Amino acid sequence: MELEIKLRLLRPLGPEAIEALELAPYRLVARGFHDLHDLLLDTPEGTLAAAQQALRVRRDGERLLATFKGPPQGSGHFHQREEVEVPLLADPLHGGEWPAPIRAALGTIDPSCLQPIVEVFNHRWGWQVRRDGNAVAELVLDHGFVSVGGVRERFHEIEVELLPTGQPDDLATLDALLRRQLAVEPEARSKLERGLLLRRRLAQPGGGALASLGAEVLALNLDRLRKAAASAREGSDPEGVHDFRVATRRLRTALQLLAEAEIRPKRLRRLRRRLRALARAAALVRDAEVQLGRLAEAPEAPPALRALLEQQRATGREAFLSALSTAPTVVAALEEEITRLREQGEAPAPRDGSPWLVRHFAGAHLWQRYQAVLAYETAFPPPVAATLHQLRIAIKRLRYALEFYAPALTEEGRPLRALLADFQELLGRHQDASVALELTETLIEQGVPAGELAEFRAHQQALLADLAQTVQSRWHELGGVAFREALGGALAARAAEPAP
Repeated sequence: MELEIKLRLLRPLGPEAIEALELAPYRLVARGFHDLHDLLLDTPEGTLAAAQQALRVRRDGERLLATFKGPPQGSGHFHQREEVEVPLLADPLHGGEWPAPIRAALGTIDPSCLQPIVEVFNHRWGWQVRRDGNAVAELVLDHGFVSVGGVRERFHEIEVELLPTGQPDDLATLDALLRRQLAVEPEARSKLERGLLLRRRLAQPGGGALASLGAEVLALNLDRLRKAAASAREGSDPEGVHDFRVATRRLRTALQLLAEAEIRPKRLRRLRRRLRALARAAALVRDAEVQLGRLAEAPEAPPALRALLEQQRATGREAFLSALSTAPTVVAALEEEITRLREQGEAPAPRDGSPWLVRHFAGAHLWQRYQAVLAYETAFPPPVAATLHQLRIAIKRLRYALEFYAPALTEEGRPLRALLADFQELLGRHQDASVALELTETLIEQGVPAGELAEFRAHQQALLADLAQTVQSRWHELGGVAFREALGGALAARAAEPAP
């Protein structure tokens, strides 16, 4: 029979702090350090978990152990359960045999059906607890994480297990001594129970920590930023600057969403501003390149306009290359934040009702951005160019937020992103025509006769009117009930079978 207490540490603690404790009439004798790797097993149907049983294969250096635990019988953080522990000659998951005591404990369960469901990686420091020269308990300091499908949750705790020569009163006394001197809380959950909770949580969309999702999104787009920066600096690929801008936008969206969730808000907003400066420098080049591409398809375009755009691109490229010199420091700062976010995402989820998971934030963030788009319904008709440009920005923010939260959404989110991308492209062409008209005004101010620009201006004005009409005629696709229902459906956690 195993009888132990578990205490969760509220702040990091090293082994030297344990050895400095005043535990009289007990004293500690160091038993050493162990680097443990546990695989917790069950059937695909979760037979053991349903019976509140557990089967563990532990690797402790060169030693391999199998442990079967029966249903818990204690209460609170005093844990009591039957335990069968047997050394293994070979790993039964890779051709070895299960020892007879384990097979007997499994009863009718076919061992060949067992599979790993939770991993535990644990750095353990151990001490023997003695009273009057007799060993009455084992005290361990555990620091590590449970892992399910690569998603981690850290733990930092103390366990005290009663030895056969000890008495239950010894556990109660040691519990009181530890809680008086350390920042701890009773821990009622075993590591397996933590893993099962994590497994069930991850079975539903948005079950991971928001900080973890943010870290992965930032890492993905930081890699894209690095590649695009190299291409943009070299200058032979016209899409290099465009890819760089898109990567900065996605990075800025992730930083903004995390900051709104009160995850390191000051630091992340500062990083977002630094990325915005890089994006604006890239825009000077990209906007000129877009207009030059449009002129290639407009035979009526005046030569003076091409010359102006060539000049703007050259000036913009010089400013962009200068801005790129600051990129390495921004990249380094982002890498640091990614590390911190991963660490935060691996921490135990708060148990006080504080929002933590992706699905705790996705609804508020996405509906807020959709409402910002919906507000433009009063702009029709007739929408002016500046208003449609702001609508495009609002649509872009919603689309990138949908991309950020894609792992938390059902498949209904995919067509929404496609529709938003279509509207963004449509409004982008409207903005390009509007900018082209503004450039003609600049040329007139520089002395180019208005007559030389008349045909080009007329074409751009007609294009603006046509695109604005198209946006207005399609507004129901964004502002109608169907979009709202689809967004709500994308946010609704799809019913999932509880994981064992």
